[in-house]
Amino acid sequence: MKVIGIDFGTTNSVVAVYEKGIVKTLKIKGHSITPSVVSWRSEDKKIVVGHPAKKRILINPKTSIVSNKKNMGNRDHVYEIFSKQYTPVDIASYILSYLVDCASDELGERIKHAVITVPAYFNQNQKEDTKFAAENAGLHVLQLQAEPTAAAIAYGFNQEKDQVILVYDFGGGTFDVSILEVKGNNYIVKAVGGDTTLGGYLFDTEIKKYILEQLKAEFGAQLFQNKSSEISKFHQELIELSEQAKIDLSDSKKSEIYLPSVLGKGSFECEIKRSDLKQLLQPILNKTVFIINQTLHKANITLDEINRIVCVGGTTKSPIVKDTITENFRAPHIAENVDEIVAKGAALTANNLMIPMSDTIKSNISKPIALTISNVTPYNLGIRVKKMGKNDYFETLIKEQTPIPTSYTKDFKTVRNNQRAVEVAVFQGDRELCSDNIFIGGFILENIPKAKAGKMNVQVTFRMDSSDILNVSASCRKKQKEFQIHVDKVADISALNNQQSGQVDIAFLIDTSGSMSRELDGIKQSCTEFADHIKLADIDCRLGLIDFAKVPHDKNYNYEVFKLVSNPRLFQKSTDFLKIGRLGGSGCYVADKETLPVFRAVKNIFNKKNRLKILIFISDEVGSDVATDKIIKIMSSNEITVHVVGVPGNNAHKHICDGTNGKFWDIFDSRKIDFSLILQDIAKEIALTC
Repeated sequence: MKVIGIDFGTTNSVVAVYEKGIVKTLKIKGHSITPSVVSWRSEDKKIVVGHPAKKRILINPKTSIVSNKKNMGNRDHVYEIFSKQYTPVDIASYILSYLVDCASDELGERIKHAVITVPAYFNQNQKEDTKFAAENAGLHVLQLQAEPTAAAIAYGFNQEKDQVILVYDFGGGTFDVSILEVKGNNYIVKAVGGDTTLGGYLFDTEIKKYILEQLKAEFGAQLFQNKSSEISKFHQELIELSEQAKIDLSDSKKSEIYLPSVLGKGSFECEIKRSDLKQLLQPILNKTVFIINQTLHKANITLDEINRIVCVGGTTKSPIVKDTITENFRAPHIAENVDEIVAKGAALTANNLMIPMSDTIKSNISKPIALTISNVTPYNLGIRVKKMGKNDYFETLIKEQTPIPTSYTKDFKTVRNNQRAVEVAVFQGDRELCSDNIFIGGFILENIPKAKAGKMNVQVTFRMDSSDILNVSASCRKKQKEFQIHVDKVADISALNNQQSGQVDIAFLIDTSGSMSRELDGIKQSCTEFADHIKLADIDCRLGLIDFAKVPHDKNYNYEVFKLVSNPRLFQKSTDFLKIGRLGGSGCYVADKETLPVFRAVKNIFNKKNRLKILIFISDEVGSDVATDKIIKIMSSNEITVHVVGVPGNNAHKHICDGTNGKFWDIFDSRKIDFSLILQDIAKEIALTC
């Protein structure tokens, strides 16, 4: 059984194999390097890949796709060709299928296993999509390997000397830096850095801009502003010229650019010097220098400790790149066949990974080799948590530069009373807020037992495999019991439900008999400030009110309901129409069985799902406690938490709070101080548990 290494590049791809003690590049339709291009033929709408596809770019750029790798991981990106949509994963699958089919023909057997290289700084989504594309192409991915690591393996293999290598990998679409300690055939990655937006395509872009400015100066800018198919083809022609000029400037100090016809307006020629190009590219080159210094710092290694800087990737053929490294660090070593070295390292790794398999399989592998490779993850990985009243804080579980494979488990506490579900939202990055980092995916952990905020633990485990692909699981524990809830795969963002943990509905239930005028006035006067305190914690808050009182000489209670509103000023206005309490009457006993219709009305005011439900009951009557259990059942079954501003002691007020995981507030304190301060404290408590 033969295995291969694939350098799956932005501009070009390469396949290599380790055979009979020699690692070599495979010819794909006679070429060592295959353009990563997919095109559709207009005549029969069939797909072509590689060199035939690249030739079609100039003929029909609208049905050709180049640099697809830059869109890997972007789940929203689609291409539309002949009224049919394709994702970046689809395009990558076509390229990989083509490479595998051709490699199988070349080797005389069907290839099923491969190591595929990816930029060291690819994020989780990009790696996942690369793996999906390979699987769609019928491949079993032995490992996704960082491109600089693969290059270092090919460079250092069997050299029998210890050294520290800095790999400067500047490809067509990405830039990576890796620092590795090499001991024999043991490779220990110390740190990685990079930028997936830097690449040789930027050289072409800058040259094209230069040519276009010269053209505008000669023919006028308006000539190049229409959107016809003719101008589209012309811009593609400029890209081809720019790419050729870049190649010319690798060998010569200047390049002549000639166009026999410029959109029917005559011929054009100009010259670009290597010194001109260096000036255009200086900001890009400075970024690579910054990333090198940053990676040295991450590795805690000085430049003096680096034995050799090894350049790989097609862009490093440019003398400008070599000069930049020399000026800022030292003269680099330019690897032989810089376009092929990454694939060769992947082929060595692929052979090495097949060693543990059965003797039958091993007997079919030519001279299996022994490598030890220790890699690191390039990013911080963590989840979204609530902190300091905010719902968007990034809690790191696996730190960048952690050796992989690895795993880490951490316990988190629920943040809301009676919380029945937890959103596990996974992010990658180094910023304090999740909204500033990259969302990877997530899931909802449901059926959590009811408990007070902070009393239930949720255990989250991150597992990182040798391909630097993350697997996340979560479970809920109470008294060491693990519930049958376990999620082994991070879902796509479309599968993540919106838990709406930052939305709350709050209803006041107030005994508006004659003695409660102070509390009622306090709610009316302080409701805006009360809502503002909650909203400061990024919580969407709606307010409502139920006014109830006992009519004189009647055992029944009257009540009226004021619906929930988002604007506290509208709520404040609605309280002006309260009338029941102004009729006077006897005190309201909260747990009288006659109060049950009032509490059934309470549950009906909360008319939306997925919002936290809180009732703030205010009364200075202790109550009979006869119907307490029934009230608790009504509230709990509807997931309503009850806060009580009431009479202290072991009475109905305390029992209802305890039974619904609410909190008790002494009403007599509210009469000693400004009532708005009591409301402010309640608002802070709610904000902490939303």
